[in-house]
Amino acid sequence: PRQVYALTMWSVELRPGGWYYGDTYRQPPSEFRGPYSSLISVCLMVARELVKEVIRRRQRMEATHAAE
Repeated sequence: PRQVYALTMWSVELRPGGWYYGDTYRQPPSEFRGPYSSLISVCLMVARELVKEVIRRRQRMEATHAAE
């Protein structure tokens, strides 16, 4: 079956000390993670977070189907 994931929104911010990122809806900017030296580095970190989210959702879905 087709699986589509609407993923959470992430914010990336350039500050004087470097790049920071965080979950737009769950974290205030003061809790963003960083600093990262480049935009590429911070985007890779966001990509890792997105992969973790997809894995969590797949595991929940598989557990639900296994219980049926």
